Amino acid sequence: MSVCIQGTFPNVLSSQCQPCATGCNSCTGSTLNDCSSCGAVSTSIVYYLSYGTTSCVTACPSGQYSLTNNLCYMCDPSCATCQGVSTNCTSCTSANVVILLYFFNSTCVSVCPNNTYPSSLNPLNNTCSNCSQYCSVCFGPSLSNCTVCQNYTSVTPVVTIIYYKDLNSNTCNYTCPNGQYINKSLPNVCNYCNNTCFICTSTANTCLACVSGYFLYSPTTNCYVTCPAGYFGNTTTVLVNGVKTMRCSACNQICFTCINSTSSDCLSCHNITSAGITTMYFKNSANNTCIKTCPAGYVENILTNNCDPCQQGCAECEFNASYCTQC
Repeated sequence: MSVCIQGTFPNVLSSQCQPCATGCNSCTGSTLNDCSSCGAVSTSIVYYLSYGTTSCVTACPSGQYSLTNNLCYMCDPSCATCQGVSTNCTSCTSANVVILLYFFNSTCVSVCPNNTYPSSLNPLNNTCSNCSQYCSVCFGPSLSNCTVCQNYTSVTPVVTIIYYKDLNSNTCNYTCPNGQYINKSLPNVCNYCNNTCFICTSTANTCLACVSGYFLYSPTTNCYVTCPAGYFGNTTTVLVNGVKTMRCSACNQICFTCINSTSSDCLSCHNITSAGITTMYFKNSANNTCIKTCPAGYVENILTNNCDPCQQGCAECEFNASYCTQC
């Protein structure tokens, strides 16, 4: 028997050349598993030689890709499927491996890059899916799945909005919630106010409203349980950004400390200097007022600014309680 032409093979039983299976260009037997090269049957039906086998297939198996020479080639080990070249992955190897790989921009990566997160809804085709446009690092697609926030620039009009991470949740927003504030030197993250501030701004101690039981002292924007000298805790609340807060209100000017704003609400008195002249005031305990001269039976204590009672038996006294001027 002479040498068989391409597309046939020698049948040793019949001593004749027999045709290869449809799809085989050359073969050693009559089936599609006996091929050494493959070809096209028509413009729409093309066969490829599976890598490492003698089988002609119309589509390369998973993990292989085809070229125009009718051969299948192995994809890169990270690819479950690929196209055109070995590293152009269309899906990633993930089943029965120690390290999961995720599909991203035609490559397979073990760690998803910023602005994406590892999605494994289909365990055979893990992908890096997009975060919310306000998140640079996330664990899911929504605005409440963010661990790091980023600025967002709109197209029309071109406006950049800064987003900040809420410290008590995984949410990004362009404002910080009550109890947190925006620190421009630490972008994209909120910072805690001090624990006495219900609302603060710029710094942790720049309070706009206080937590329950504290009074806002406006001159220093601090919150106090007891207001500084010259002020009293006013329990009448005011609204600040929709939040009720109590304030430190000013005492009457002659009071050093007080329980309310009138001249008869003084707890202690102080001296007042005006135009270079100092006037001393003394606490009259009988009516909680501050007066320049104590009533009969009392003496001015210049150390405590109190009206001290004269000692027993003195109708009037001077300098101190025991220096009687009238009995």
